Amino acid sequence: MNDSVLYAVLLYLTAYGFIVVWALLSWLACACLSAYVASTKGHSAFWWFLWGLVFGPLGLIAAAGLGPVVQRVRVVGAPGADPLPTAPAAAPRRQEPVLGGPG
Repeated sequence: MNDSVLYAVLLYLTAYGFIVVWALLSWLACACLSAYVASTKGHSAFWWFLWGLVFGPLGLIAAAGLGPVVQRVRVVGAPGADPLPTAPAAAPRRQEPVLGGPG
């Protein structure tokens, strides 16, 4: 093999290797950023890291479009909610006779 051909092949492999490494690192960065963005909005960082790892930049775009997690609060007295606990009934008050009155 000619030296110039060998040099051209090595240069091609080096450039190709750089592109592959750069693409893999970019894909991993998208996964990490997806996890971070999702966790700041209250979603699971682990699952969004996996989504970002599988889908790369699309996972990051999806995580950026997420809305915040809405905390559901159970309103007492709402339909389907447990009824309010009732206090025990108070004993009826006895009326005291008024002293010195008629009768």
